[in-house]
Amino acid sequence: MSETLSYKKDEYGGVFIGHLPVAKPRMTQRDQWKKRPIVQRYRAFCDVLNIVNNRLGGRVKEILETGQVSVVFFLPIPKRRKEKEGDPHQVRPDIDNFVKSVFDAICDDDSHIFEVKARKQYTEGQPGIYISDL
Repeated sequence: MSETLSYKKDEYGGVFIGHLPVAKPRMTQRDQWKKRPIVQRYRAFCDVLNIVNNRLGGRVKEILETGQVSVVFFLPIPKRRKEKEGDPHQVRPDIDNFVKSVFDAICDDDSHIFEVKARKQYTEGQPGIYISDL
């Protein structure tokens, strides 16, 4: 199951990461030795975000360090659904868990972030995450 890592920085300084977003799961100390699939997916997702951040010279971390962040999560349209491109994603996982997964993966301490604009929406194209400053 080899997936190509895609990312790009746009002319406005924002970053698109072409990877299916993963929400941060509820974790316990037991997860350190009992490898639940949901926790392994989350940790792999964190690795992807850190790889992209490193390849872009720390640009993702720079955006988060501004304290004002805009994040858009693009999720695939499920089969047998009538949603269209750009419609809001109003089912689980919750948006706050998506936001936590991004912040916790990149920042050691995210207490400096004071304003967040976040959105989940369906896409017919590549799922991913767009991160920019406000």
